[in-house]
Amino acid sequence: MVALVGQQGISGGGAYWTVTQAGDPDVLTMVFPERVATDATIPDVSLPEVVGQEAWTIDFDAVRAHMHPETSSDFPVWARGQFSATPTEVGPSVRFDITPEMAG
Repeated sequence: MVALVGQQGISGGGAYWTVTQAGDPDVLTMVFPERVATDATIPDVSLPEVVGQEAWTIDFDAVRAHMHPETSSDFPVWARGQFSATPTEVGPSVRFDITPEMAG
């Protein structure tokens, strides 16, 4: 598992992502405050477009652009482009467990 933590910037603009745990590159766990997904100025993670739909959109190219340089080498190479994923937890924080098979 590779754990990726997202935080909203101090100025409120943008998200910053840090790999906090590097391990099995076939599972990418993302955890971030719900406000990251509800902020329209942050393109990295988007709520479902259709009410009642569970899958969120994650743009890994945007995530890569906002990664802390010292941890970007631990980010899985397969995590590129957009993924649709359903969160495993929703509350003050949102969590996703993503695998390469979820691409496309």
